[in-house]
Amino acid sequence: MAITTFEMLFVQTVAFTGLFHSIQGFQLPSLPLPSYGNQVVSGQLDSLDHLKCGLTYNIWGQVSPTLASGHANLCLQCRISTPGSTLNFAYVEALSASISVHGVSTSDAQILQTSINGDLTNIASRAETSETCESACSGDERCASCEFSESGCKMTAVDYLSQTHSGKALAEAFERCFTRGGSRYCGLCPTDSSCSGPRPSGLPRRSLKSSDASNIKCPSGLTACPISLTASFTPSTGFECLDIKQEITSCGGCATLNKGVDCSTIDGAALTGCSDGVCKIFSCKQGYAYSQSGKECLKISHFNSLK
Repeated sequence: MAITTFEMLFVQTVAFTGLFHSIQGFQLPSLPLPSYGNQVVSGQLDSLDHLKCGLTYNIWGQVSPTLASGHANLCLQCRISTPGSTLNFAYVEALSASISVHGVSTSDAQILQTSINGDLTNIASRAETSETCESACSGDERCASCEFSESGCKMTAVDYLSQTHSGKALAEAFERCFTRGGSRYCGLCPTDSSCSGPRPSGLPRRSLKSSDASNIKCPSGLTACPISLTASFTPSTGFECLDIKQEITSCGGCATLNKGVDCSTIDGAALTGCSDGVCKIFSCKQGYAYSQSGKECLKISHFNSLK
């Protein structure tokens, strides 16, 4: 009797759930609820080998709530993909509790901080008055302060680099990275099956199979960008799928095609992000100050000469 893809998915999902019941290193919910996304991983759902996860195991083969450093293990989720859909399993409440106890590493905190900064920038862009700006900030625990000027609403996020045990905010930030996928998520969980290679990218890197690079298809919302600087795509060009609306190193377009901006290289900027394809500056380096437009950091000596 032929087995349909759905039946196969059901059987293997039961097996997957049973697998997690047998893990004693971390207490996980008895029945994880899936959310649906557009992250794609290679292969068909034809064996348990394809139940690839971004899980970190300890030396006993158990899922560990902490890393070797003692910090919280963020990678407590898994993806199961079938043609046309992906089931995402995440454990936000368990992760929040773990972060509250163990904290997150500095490198993880930096990625999560950038994600939170980007979220607040998007929220601020929709506030058209001082009142709505203040209301949006006061209603969001991630917002430390805000100001409204001619250039619009600007929100400053809580400094989570110094508050690495903020379980709820950081767990929710990680969940958003997980849902969106891409380079931020792969920077946090590079062993996830949607990531590949020692350098994280939006999706596994591939080579073009067609002489026409315009035919290259990435999941909805992602853009195919060459891995290294090049003038054009060729059939042998390796590429990765990036969210150019949020990717800090290819903001607004593929930097490797000289069409985007690497926001991390903005002169004088200490912390930057990418929102809707536009670089955002969240703080300036010592000795620099925001320009009147807030779109660049100027040396204080030069800034004073403009006044």
